[in-house]
Amino acid sequence: MENNVSRAAYFLVYFVLATAAIYLDRKILWLSSAIGFTVITVLPYLHHSHLPLESKNYSTIYLLFMLVNIMLSFQLSISKKLSENIISAQKETENLLHQNLKIKKTI
Repeated sequence: MENNVSRAAYFLVYFVLATAAIYLDRKILWLSSAIGFTVITVLPYLHHSHLPLESKNYSTIYLLFMLVNIMLSFQLSISKKLSENIISAQKETENLLHQNLKIKKTI
């Protein structure tokens, strides 16, 4: 982002978020969110003359980044719940298998 200071450089922060979301780990997601907020705060401060954006544009960038963070947090919690449901269904299936084997032995 330092080599090519432009408005399009902000999209690299979203790439970092998407990469962090792949790991489905809350700590990595929060770390990338903190790094992203830091980058979108420091970049305009250091290169304000190269980024001719109005103040409403900066607030839109923060808002979009925050909304993407919220969406990815919800996605992470939903995937954790689905994972827990799959594990409990697997345990229940194993129990049913063991019961079925006991019934076969008795018969």
